[in-house]
Amino acid sequence: MILKHASDVPAVPMTKPAFSGMQARFLLTADDGCPRYAMRLMEIAPGGCTSLHGHKEEHEMFFLEGEGILVTD
Repeated sequence: MILKHASDVPAVPMTKPAFSGMQARFLLTADDGCPRYAMRLMEIAPGGCTSLHGHKEEHEMFFLEGEGILVTD
């Protein structure tokens, strides 16, 4: 079992093209032995955004507060 507290994982500013006003805490990754699942804590400032993109691994979203827009095909 992997046991972590989100506050122990450093926040990484997301500086990829078309990303704005956000940072991520990579809580569970392939380095933790999770090759098909990722858990990230994303903090997006008001007006912030990501690019339109996809993921190879299983990906869920759970909003703690605020609102978001999901674009699908």
